[in-house]
Amino acid sequence: MNKRLLNYIDKILYDSSSEPLQQMICIIAKLSLISAPAGWAVKRPCGEKDRLFTSQKEAVSFLNNKGFRDDYIVPLYATVKVDMSAGELKHMLLTPLPSEEE
Repeated sequence: MNKRLLNYIDKILYDSSSEPLQQMICIIAKLSLISAPAGWAVKRPCGEKDRLFTSQKEAVSFLNNKGFRDDYIVPLYATVKVDMSAGELKHMLLTPLPSEEE
């Protein structure tokens, strides 16, 4: 299924008549299909803070041993912003530095 979906996305990306917004959506969709999670979180709807883990195995283990009935696991992906306005690719993490927060 993923291969068929990736082929469909590539067809839109390489079509010169595709609108820029449509291509941007396809880029995001493709990245979500081909990238692995950077971490995992156990979401705790009971009001406690979410727990973060570096592997799915650790998150599942925590959920099985210390989880509540409404807890669930979610993948966490690294987010990157690409600025192509200057004719060059410039990759920046979207998480602001402490000096940039306001």
